[in-house]
Amino acid sequence: MGFRRRDRCPLGAAAFIAPFTSRLSSLGNRALLPPDRALAFYNTHTAESAAVEFCRAGVLVPLSLEAINHILRDTWTGEVKEIDVGPVRTW
Repeated sequence: MGFRRRDRCPLGAAAFIAPFTSRLSSLGNRALLPPDRALAFYNTHTAESAAVEFCRAGVLVPLSLEAINHILRDTWTGEVKEIDVGPVRTW
């Protein structure tokens, strides 16, 4: 009976997709990870500054958060409180 046109469609799709699969696998998981995030602070009351990378590959960096907490402390009392790292709200 031979091949009908609709029998060849899956073969054509596989031939079209095959060259792209090797490129996707070379990207690995890096393309799926969120970007690193950094902030810079300058406290005008104490003349302290800090530039910290607070998020690496979607994970918060505890030492960086401590540095942020310290520079944002109450300069009158020296009281340090943890910043809220709850979920990000999008508008």
